[in-house]
Amino acid sequence: MKPFDLNKFNYKIIKSKNPWDLQIPCTYGHIYPYSNNMLGFYCSGYKIKAKIIRETDFELIQDGDTEGVFLFPPKRMKEMAKYAKPKSRRKMTAKQKADLAKRGREALEKYRGKK
Repeated sequence: MKPFDLNKFNYKIIKSKNPWDLQIPCTYGHIYPYSNNMLGFYCSGYKIKAKIIRETDFELIQDGDTEGVFLFPPKRMKEMAKYAKPKSRRKMTAKQKADLAKRGREALEKYRGKK
């Protein structure tokens, strides 16, 4: 069984060699693959946990004093993102990419010139 592919979303992903260990860092916890057709959200704050319980029908599968774990299908990711606040992927402009490529070429030339 393969986990759900988190790369389908346009959020920052903490990568790992094991596909089950991928995470999307969020302001209030993190989102991770729970199964091949479900995602989990580890919620680290009691206020946001209470708000999710009060305003949605996401399943709370683990309830701690201040933290909790919610399950939801990937098609409801946008709804969960309103509460979890996932970090966005960085986006480079064309100018930033050109500057980075230029600095890389300069560093490579400098490195090769020292030999």
